[in-house]
Amino acid sequence: MLIIERKAGEFPPDGRIPADDETVLKKFADEVAEVALYDPALEDMPYWVLAEWIEDAEKHTFAYLTDAVRAAQRAQRADQARRAERPVSSGRPVEKPEAVVSMLKVRDGAPAKALRETLALRNCGKTSGAILHAIDPTEETLDKQLARKDVYYGQDDVDRLHAVLTKVPGAGQVLLLDCTLVTDHSFLLEIHPDGRRYLYQSYQAVYSVHWWAGTEGDEGLYLTHDGKRPEDRFQADLARVRKARDDYGKGRRIAEEPWKRFVTAMLDAHRTGKHEALADQWTTLPFAPTEAQATTLRRWQAEPKVRILEFLFTGLPDSPNGSVAGAALPAKL
Repeated sequence: MLIIERKAGEFPPDGRIPADDETVLKKFADEVAEVALYDPALEDMPYWVLAEWIEDAEKHTFAYLTDAVRAAQRAQRADQARRAERPVSSGRPVEKPEAVVSMLKVRDGAPAKALRETLALRNCGKTSGAILHAIDPTEETLDKQLARKDVYYGQDDVDRLHAVLTKVPGAGQVLLLDCTLVTDHSFLLEIHPDGRRYLYQSYQAVYSVHWWAGTEGDEGLYLTHDGKRPEDRFQADLARVRKARDDYGKGRRIAEEPWKRFVTAMLDAHRTGKHEALADQWTTLPFAPTEAQATTLRRWQAEPKVRILEFLFTGLPDSPNGSVAGAALPAKL
């Protein structure tokens, strides 16, 4: 049996997840999927292990659902490692516990898949991947050889970083730069031959990609006051986030002055080889310009680097006044 102590109010008296209620199991499977929103390392959801624990006579007790998912993932990986070391010849089919069948049915159903796609668009790394795939699912217009080359730019590569950030594609082409600040954030830059540039991104616990793109109201803005800092400092953070969207988001081309400011801040953030420099530029960069995140970055000791993959598309449908990433953005569910 699986017991989540913090769910005692929902499943009295002790938070035990019932094994014989398909409606509850569906809701539970959806909640498990949502855990990936807050911890990208848990995106491979261990439904099988959790379902077996639900039906097990032995108690598997955890304070929070996240604790249970992490423990189940460790158990799943350990089992996979054992199987890899000692493969077992196939025998009779193993009968799945009923809870496993119910949860896997939920996992593989259209609503769960739609939920996973929605959650992915709140994760910065998954957002870039989803948009790139939607631009050209068959990759017929993509320079595949160039896209395989991921390049890291650090203290010794500032000139090369400037070159790639200011690169302009040839006629009939669109260049998308899939950028990852190694310790923190991923974002997508779109560049056109006429110099138009766009920025698409989401940021966990701060905003969704639809809010950033201006296609969703403030229900997609997740930044909240933690109750610890003065209200005026939280409002300053909020104002910077909104200003970042005004200058770099809403599906609009980035104006010349904000673009110059962005390039300068990116170069200065990597010029010294210290995270303190990235922290100094953090409230200027248009990602999640909050004091708390800048403070977190100051604690890092490793050299800050940005990884960039170049996705060069040739022959995409013409978009003289718009963004191909914006047109490919999956609809909000």
